[in-house]
Amino acid sequence: MEKILIVYYSISHLNTYNLLKNNLKGDNYIFFNVIKDNQEMINFDDFSKIILASGIYFNKMGENLYNFIKINQKELLTKEVIFIFTSGIRINYYKLKIKKTLLEFGIESKTFGTKALDTYGPLKLFGGINKKRPNKDDIKKLEDFLLEVGFLWD
Repeated sequence: MEKILIVYYSISHLNTYNLLKNNLKGDNYIFFNVIKDNQEMINFDDFSKIILASGIYFNKMGENLYNFIKINQKELLTKEVIFIFTSGIRINYYKLKIKKTLLEFGIESKTFGTKALDTYGPLKLFGGINKKRPNKDDIKKLEDFLLEVGFLWD
């Protein structure tokens, strides 16, 4: 079975990371944290498919992931790429914004987004919004998306 590289940026509540870990299990999924892992360890030739994933921070994907995309644009252009994100608000808006950002690098991508716990700014005062998200329904929707785009096998 082919190996899939999962390059992620997930901090605050680890919403994105936990969503991925609940769906992508097994030896064919290789997780790469753009903050902690050494980028020189990636041999792009080992992967035909790549999942880019991030929470939304200050109205955009994580800066470290953006820089990873910029640095590795040449390699990403030769792969099948999808993007998965979590956000407290505006899922459809961010889907379009992320697709547009990736297209600026020449990368066409199917995109999946779901709501997640958000405690930014004043939201922290009352425990945030989207408590207990992502939930089982969100995990199922991601599973359906991954099956549809060929990044998950029954």
